[in-house]
Amino acid sequence: MHLENNEIPPLIGLESQNRIVFREGPRQDETWFFLGDVHADPDCLNWVFKHIKNFKNFRLCLLGDIFDRGMDEIECFKLILQFAKEYPDQLLWLAGNHDRPIESNNIEQGWPLRLINLRNVIMPKLPLMVFLSCGIMAMHGGPPSIAALMGGNLENDSLSPKLQKLMQQSRFIGFKENYEDSDSEHWFNVSDLSEFLNTIKKATPRIMLIRGHDHPIDGYQFFNSNSDFRILTLLGSSKIGVQFIPNEYRNWTTIAQLNKNCKTRIIKLLSDGSMKILMTEDENTENC
Repeated sequence: MHLENNEIPPLIGLESQNRIVFREGPRQDETWFFLGDVHADPDCLNWVFKHIKNFKNFRLCLLGDIFDRGMDEIECFKLILQFAKEYPDQLLWLAGNHDRPIESNNIEQGWPLRLINLRNVIMPKLPLMVFLSCGIMAMHGGPPSIAALMGGNLENDSLSPKLQKLMQQSRFIGFKENYEDSDSEHWFNVSDLSEFLNTIKKATPRIMLIRGHDHPIDGYQFFNSNSDFRILTLLGSSKIGVQFIPNEYRNWTTIAQLNKNCKTRIIKLLSDGSMKILMTEDENTENC
């Protein structure tokens, strides 16, 4: 399959080694944003794009799961391609478990051949994880469990296919219901996060993991272990990802904003263009 170079969007990290992106930052002139699962909801992307354009030098990290569940996959893909072209090297798309090369039966759903080819080229190149030097890391699911790491899934200090898959599918134990099996490889806790960092030889004095995959009903869940680790889970599309609320209240998305001091602010963006600050990390706490 051949594509012209100018068709590949200028996304951050498409050629990253081992599908892990390392970035200094945030720099003094940068503002980072993080967006959770979109699931084929173009309104979610439009609200976020409109908001972050107000910042002179933004970086947006999509936490994965752009596709599936919703009805507007193609529109979401087009919006990302156009935004990446308009703001080159300012958009990072991390691979979610729903971000896959297209299946042939989706041709009947209106995907043009050019976009099918482009999706099939981009999906295997999407990074799995990003590290910022201040102590922030982001991925879609989470680290594999210690049991999975000890099972020989690391090959020559590289992420094996099974390990990569688990990083897209791992769920945080804080979302486990009583009826779900906690012994599965797909659940992780703070100990698993610590062991994973040791395994990939990435040590930081403090770390925040920003992730999607799970769908907190309030749009975010902030877990502080009172140790070296914090875990922030974000939901992008309230239309797709929130259950048990009336449809007329599914009109928002949540994003995380990271300032130059590595402090996180959770913002709810509403369909009418207004916003509400849901949480701001205590500015008196030690910087990352």
